[in-house]
Amino acid sequence: MVTAYVFRTTTKLRFSSERVQKILTYVARKEKVKKADITFVLIGDRRMVALNSKYLHHHRTTDILTFPLGNDPLVAEVYINVQEARRQSRIHGVSLENEMIRLCVHGVLHAFGYDDVRPKKRKAMLTRQERYVEKLSS
Repeated sequence: MVTAYVFRTTTKLRFSSERVQKILTYVARKEKVKKADITFVLIGDRRMVALNSKYLHHHRTTDILTFPLGNDPLVAEVYINVQEARRQSRIHGVSLENEMIRLCVHGVLHAFGYDDVRPKKRKAMLTRQERYVEKLSS
């Protein structure tokens, strides 16, 4: 069983916990992951800068941070910056919902072990991500 837990520190977003659960369930099924507990925390710029500074020593905001916490069962925390998601949705000409789906998928893939640091692995991860986003957005 895969379970999504959703916490919000920002109330300016209509993106349901049920939607997040459906995203996690879909990606887990496609990736053949049978057990996972992933917590999604929806935050703003200020909190993201603090997390990014503390854990990655990057003193700036970012769209998403994923922290794998355990493997048996798979446990992870995914922090999504809603303010950055809004900016990115405008830049890329997509809806905020579409960008939130993209970020949820991206975080889940990281939790499942995908890496986007090296160009070849990044390309593979993003190709997979966009295929899932396309299916989940329709």
